[in-house]
Amino acid sequence: MYPIHPFLQAPDDVLTPPTFLAGWCRVASRKGSAGIDGETIPDFAANMAANLDALHSEIHAQTYRPRPLRAATLVSPGGKQRQLAIPTVRDRVAQAAVLEVIRAPLEATLQPAAFAYRTGLSYLDAVRQVCCYRDEGCRWVLRGDVQAFFDSIPHDKLLRLLRQHGLPPLFLALSKLWMRTPVWYRGRMLPRPSGLPLGAVVSPLLSNLYLNPFDTTLARQGFRLVRYSDDFVICCRSRAEAEAACACAQDALEHLDLFLHPEKTRITSFERGFRFLGTRFHGEHAIRHPVSKPRVCLTSPASSSQPARHNKPNRRSVSPKAIGHKLSSKRACQVQKSPVLRAAGDPKSGRRVSIRPRRASDPALEGVSPSFSRHPFST
Repeated sequence: MYPIHPFLQAPDDVLTPPTFLAGWCRVASRKGSAGIDGETIPDFAANMAANLDALHSEIHAQTYRPRPLRAATLVSPGGKQRQLAIPTVRDRVAQAAVLEVIRAPLEATLQPAAFAYRTGLSYLDAVRQVCCYRDEGCRWVLRGDVQAFFDSIPHDKLLRLLRQHGLPPLFLALSKLWMRTPVWYRGRMLPRPSGLPLGAVVSPLLSNLYLNPFDTTLARQGFRLVRYSDDFVICCRSRAEAEAACACAQDALEHLDLFLHPEKTRITSFERGFRFLGTRFHGEHAIRHPVSKPRVCLTSPASSSQPARHNKPNRRSVSPKAIGHKLSSKRACQVQKSPVLRAAGDPKSGRRVSIRPRRASDPALEGVSPSFSRHPFST
């Protein structure tokens, strides 16, 4: 049992109108799409004060019910698809308000090995940490990935973990509602018996919290873990240590009803090279290659007066031009200019190492549940 943070002991004292206003500012700054009701950010802003007051009253009166999620498809530059489930603007504001309260106390319980979705950290910090372990002599690597992570998180175990962190009944009830909100997909209301919706404001924090026991287990065993959402590496001094790390990671995940991805998990080394967070590690070098942004294709909301307005995919892309960097712990892991790595098998070609675009710009979108075999939101 974790100690109860003072902010969580009296939710009525912290879920105040200013908290909802802060949540609204967070949602508005991200300029997201409309939900199933067709209400856009400008629509909500037109009557913001009344909307926030109504939301505040509903939550404290315990009459609040989230609306169904809107199905969407994220199409990567390579043509691969991932399924999103987008809450309405109203529900995103409610989630952001709760996040304003619970983020700091819950993030304080996370292990240092977790770099995703944390205040003041980014993927660059994870890349620098990998380089620090490399420069300390850890030349072997377990390159791992959790299979269908966001779709596989069991609700009961996640709620039990939230109770252990001392969340009061109000926050537990709201979290349970948001976890189990159904998805409206092609005229059908599809339940979600497990998993966290990709697109919900609270999903990143809850997913980090669920993998915290995994991080803790590996830390206690002395393994050097660097995790970004469901994507991770464990840096080791020998192949035997990497094999032991693989067995430990598999056991830790099975206790969480999760599994290693059989195709994306392997033991390698810095000499052989590997990719992590869009960065190619090879020898003493770490080369970052910008990737094209994915497109989001939305289904038409049920009551939108201008559905086409919300259905335009984002076609902006980033040039795939490769940029080389050398990261070294000797200079506090600062980014330096790196020589160009030549293509494998052709040492005189002078071509840069070819890097295929990541399946998505955000590692939180990794993994699509096998239950999507018939259609994206089938159960």
